[in-house]
Amino acid sequence: MTPVCWPLLLSLLILPCQSFVTPLFGAAKVYPSKSCVRVVSNNGNLTTVGKDTGVAAIDSYRTQAQKLRSEIKSLESALVESKRQKHEMEQLKVEQWLENLLVNQTYGIDDCDGEGASVQILNSVERTAQILRDKRYSPEQVDKIFRRLTRGVPRERIEQSLAKTPLLALLVQACGELDLLEREDNPNRRWSGRIERDLRRRLFAMEWGIDPDDLK
Repeated sequence: MTPVCWPLLLSLLILPCQSFVTPLFGAAKVYPSKSCVRVVSNNGNLTTVGKDTGVAAIDSYRTQAQKLRSEIKSLESALVESKRQKHEMEQLKVEQWLENLLVNQTYGIDDCDGEGASVQILNSVERTAQILRDKRYSPEQVDKIFRRLTRGVPRERIEQSLAKTPLLALLVQACGELDLLEREDNPNRRWSGRIERDLRRRLFAMEWGIDPDDLK
């Protein structure tokens, strides 16, 4: 029995082929020549088809790849939009918490330039502490309100920051009032009793250019 020279046999199979294309998402390799196209599947089977059929197969693979890329881009855009909407809803929720907790009334006025403005009448410290207690505000909610109020606040001494930001001062003082309440007398079981201390530590860190989240 004459031994088979495999390299020679393979060269005879591949010799007529001028080039080859490996589809991006296809399971087969396509070897086109002038007269035919050989398609080798993953299991090693060799199929010879007409050149027109082979070119059509290549075009089909390219079309599928373009379609998949378009679908991926659409999914990415939808994900970005979903994240944006979620972020906006979260911001609106925090703004609502802030209004309910700290602001008693808001009045619209016209200034000398004819442009609309508003004046806020804040709750008292006692009223804010009562809302924190009765509405069962959690430390996480207070943290989000604190982050909202300190956004863009310059790094100054704590007393100066509180003096220039009445809403922030009211929040810190009201948390201190509720911290003083004995735990058994506080119906808000979500309250830790150390909120004012934590807020002042974070303000102190901000004053010295330290990321408040590094304190946790």
